Amino acid sequence: MVQAVPYKYIEFSNDTKLETVLNTADDATTGYMVEIDISFDSSIHEKLKHMPPCPEPILPKEEWFSECQTQLVRQLRVILNARS
Repeated sequence: MVQAVPYKYIEFSNDTKLETVLNTADDATTGYMVEIDISFDSSIHEKLKHMPPCPEPILPKEEWFSECQTQLVRQLRVILNARS
């Protein structure tokens, strides 16, 4: 589902109950954005390592990569440049 992001008539409320948000129809004229603080028990950290439940929309920096990953990125660039 793709919708435009609202840009006016925005109201902030800390009094809205979670049940109200969850019971709002998909085609309702009023929508909600919810901010949550989330934490996970350290015992399931390894299970979530490869499939995080709340991924961030960030572009990874090359300095975060291991040596093997860095080498693969360089090889991919060479292949992409050769095909261009």
